[in-house]
Amino acid sequence: MTSLLSAARGGHAEVVKLLVQAGANMEDGSDALLHAASGGSAQVAAALLGAKANIETVNEDEVTPLLLAAYYGHTEVVRVLIEAGADVNHNAPGWGCALDSASGDTAVLLAAAAPRAGEFFSYGSLDGDNAEAALRQFTPAAGVLGAATQPQGPALEVGTEATGSSGSASSPLSRLGQMARTVGALCEPICGDLGSGAGPSSGLRPAAAEEPAANRATPSGTARYLDRNRIGLPAKTLERSGLKVSPVGFGCHRVENCPDNRNALTMAIKCGCNFIDVAPNYTDGGAESAVGAVLRELFSAGDVRRDELVISTKVGNIVGSALKKASLQTMPGVAKVRDDVWHCLEPAWIEEELTGSLERLGLECVDVLLLHCPEFATKASDIDIDEVYRRIQRAFVHLEKEVQSGRIARYGITAAFYPLRPTDPEHLLLDRVLELLPSNHHFEVIQFPLNFAEPHPLWVGHTARGGDGAAIDQEKGLEAPSLVEMAKNHGISTLVNRPLDGLYKEMRGVLRFSSDVPMNSEMQSEDKDGMEQKLTTLCKGSLGDLDDPVTENLAAKTVKCLASLDGVDCVLVGMRQVDYVASVVRLLSTTPVLSPEVARSAVKALHETVEMWFCMASGEDDHGTAKEWRLPSLG
Repeated sequence: MTSLLSAARGGHAEVVKLLVQAGANMEDGSDALLHAASGGSAQVAAALLGAKANIETVNEDEVTPLLLAAYYGHTEVVRVLIEAGADVNHNAPGWGCALDSASGDTAVLLAAAAPRAGEFFSYGSLDGDNAEAALRQFTPAAGVLGAATQPQGPALEVGTEATGSSGSASSPLSRLGQMARTVGALCEPICGDLGSGAGPSSGLRPAAAEEPAANRATPSGTARYLDRNRIGLPAKTLERSGLKVSPVGFGCHRVENCPDNRNALTMAIKCGCNFIDVAPNYTDGGAESAVGAVLRELFSAGDVRRDELVISTKVGNIVGSALKKASLQTMPGVAKVRDDVWHCLEPAWIEEELTGSLERLGLECVDVLLLHCPEFATKASDIDIDEVYRRIQRAFVHLEKEVQSGRIARYGITAAFYPLRPTDPEHLLLDRVLELLPSNHHFEVIQFPLNFAEPHPLWVGHTARGGDGAAIDQEKGLEAPSLVEMAKNHGISTLVNRPLDGLYKEMRGVLRFSSDVPMNSEMQSEDKDGMEQKLTTLCKGSLGDLDDPVTENLAAKTVKCLASLDGVDCVLVGMRQVDYVASVVRLLSTTPVLSPEVARSAVKALHETVEMWFCMASGEDDHGTAKEWRLPSLG
């Protein structure tokens, strides 16, 4: 990523001009005009074209700047490229031409400029078996768009009236006004009746604007979103609600309300992630504010609709500025775990915290509200696990009221559900939680950690356990279903957190299943390379080339492996940077589907590797990082 590419993507036209004048290479690394098209700055695109940038440059997928600008809905960039002579009919494998992925005003502009558009005009307006029949009714003809040869509407005539302010009647831009008035007739044989009052862009948008607007996710909305935004893995269904969710969701832990993090979330949504998991205590409200800002922008632009996204937030953990709220100081039921961390599930606090979350998110309703780690309250000196269950039951009664008021659609719990380590033995039991629910409840979701160091929810019996992990009742430990099995038996949907950050016994640091090596990592670079090699090999080519099994992409491979498991509905990944989103989405969309059976075997094998690395050294000062404790081979 050169300075020129960064400036081009960021929309800094004056910086781009100065860098080009200073001799910056417009094709160094990747082409600057491609970045300008993705970034959406018409001024940058014009500056680069003025410096003789190659307007038909392509990336590794044969995608041109015009295709990218059309895909992202950057109408003014499309306008600049068309006026400069971009090939509107260029086809890229899997993309089609620019009009295939365009919508709204961008589609109208491209349609006016595409003499061969009739050959490709299926677009997001069509689905399934309707496409072929509809296209037979629309035949290419001489002229810009051809004629709609069907009895319900008149043939489209283009160029009979010069409207607009630039150029002659033959100019694509001068025909834009005429196109806007007649595009309804064009869409008629393809989309059917748009309904009274439907504007020209509604017929071209893939969002099926005929459906009434909803203030929450709906089964039809989420299905619509995933039909047009696939990221390489089958969609999952949240059982009781029927909502369709992407197998990988955007986790907002440590997300700040800054451009980099907002850009990452925007990219994730546009690439096919429709589950967003956030909490008011993430960066002291900054994460919810960032999500709210991104949603407002995407909703306003028409890139996505509210009913297509599943938004989850939480209540319980209290940090930062929330600790100073006057209402909290005198509220009963506050567990003061530390001076800087409190916990509360009192109905009054839930109501107040949810109000703040809705304001920051800019929403009328959140799709899922999770009680945030209720067992954490036992770290306060005066709270035991029985008191935690009593607090959960009071919270459930209030959450049903929030459902009735329309501020939440459903609720659940995020917790460890197994002892994390000997010093954190307290854990919730799902069957005991379910006993606390009122009749006709809306408890539908649980969230829990799952990674190579903590795979217990997949196969370890879910029963009361001590800090060492052993079942208190050994017979129940042998007979009890795992957490995932128990959840599915009760129709409870499952969300996975911490897929890349494993806790193992009493280690000081984390086992970071990513090719980077953070300061508190218990594994070194060679350990991570060995783990990636083993994971790639075990997954038989579904995670990349077996001849090159180590590509420093352990994180994305880990995410795909976990997301492929049976019983796991969505893996929540912290993706604060655009390049992180890109690496995950790229792997998911460019490698073969991984079967659930192979994924489960791989998780088991990688867990055994972790245990062998560290079981002998768990009491040593270096916690297994000494060379003599490493396995000689991971084959």
